[in-house]
Amino acid sequence: MKRLVAVSLCVGGLLIAACDGALTVAGRSIGVQSGKFLFTDGFVQANYPHPFERAWAASERATTDLKVQGVEKSQRIGAGRITGMIKDEPVTILVRYISKEETAVSVRVGMAGNNLAAQLILERIAGNF
Repeated sequence: MKRLVAVSLCVGGLLIAACDGALTVAGRSIGVQSGKFLFTDGFVQANYPHPFERAWAASERATTDLKVQGVEKSQRIGAGRITGMIKDEPVTILVRYISKEETAVSVRVGMAGNNLAAQLILERIAGNF
């Protein structure tokens, strides 16, 4: 519980500051870049002002646009996962319901996370709305 509170306070501080930064708390890496992307444990997250269904469809179109190989999809109520490979690198896209008009999409490229590649995929997803 103390870890969760510490992480929440640190993330909140970074978000309020709206500046570039990164820190490690309780073995988890967290960062914010320009108030647009949230980095955590190899995943880069962006929140989109669109319903879950539109975010899911935009993510599926991005995998087609980027020619992701071996795509596997699993979707539940309010959450979904798309996995595949781009140039021998594993790609994971997580789509999560936040509210009726907001959805979080997280992307990890590679085993440890390639932030630049993940940001490019998130930008491609944003372009599909």
